[in-house]
Amino acid sequence: MVRKNNQRKLSKSESGRLGGLVRVEKGNIGTEEGRRKGGLHSLETHRTSKTGFKLLRPVRAPKRSAAFAELIGVMYGDGHVDKYQATITTNADTDSEHAQYIQKLVHAVFKLTPSFSLRKDSKACTITINSRNVCDYFEREGIPRGNKIAQGLSVPHWINAQGVYKYAFTRGLFDSDGCVFQDVHLIRGKEYRNIGIAFASKSRELLVHFTQVLTTLGLHPTQTTPHRVFLRRAKEVDTYFRVIGSSNAKHLGRYAQFRR
Repeated sequence: MVRKNNQRKLSKSESGRLGGLVRVEKGNIGTEEGRRKGGLHSLETHRTSKTGFKLLRPVRAPKRSAAFAELIGVMYGDGHVDKYQATITTNADTDSEHAQYIQKLVHAVFKLTPSFSLRKDSKACTITINSRNVCDYFEREGIPRGNKIAQGLSVPHWINAQGVYKYAFTRGLFDSDGCVFQDVHLIRGKEYRNIGIAFASKSRELLVHFTQVLTTLGLHPTQTTPHRVFLRRAKEVDTYFRVIGSSNAKHLGRYAQFRR
């Protein structure tokens, strides 16, 4: 039988033989090599068709460590977790050195290098981790996807259970959402300058955590506003920087300047 355009209908045997040739060309999907070829072919199809399919990047599972605890603290402060992407946004003018430190911290924990970009419409810089696996790890550590403040935060038990982890987490938290300042007072015409630190957050859980950490060190934090905890005694500020420390050059510089 002859069809239109002189195309002859293939017999069952001919169709089967043609299908077999295509199968051989793509690789036997029942073998490891066949599955590999099929996977590569599928990825290429998604790429050329722009389907939006995302390949999960393999990353090293993070171990419980001071570095990971500090990174979680940074994420609790300046971080945001989405479905496939985690970002840390900070001030490009004052915290660029700390941003570079965070990049190294991410690499130390996950063995991948995040991207770094400057926002043209503001003075912000953003560190971006493109990995659903990393986002999953952060979510397991209590950082919800989306609006983390609205959904609530809770410091992981393993961080609070050990001092070195607890201090590292607090360091990352303060380096992101804290500040070092100087109070200037005039008493009977004489000027007095006092150093202080403040941690700001809209999360009650994080304010409570910061207060409790300082209190366990024998310090005397105060909270005179709803979203800010202060430490105003110079010697106690010294204790904070000696025990907890900072990885933010901005904080260290202001501490050295105001503590002269």
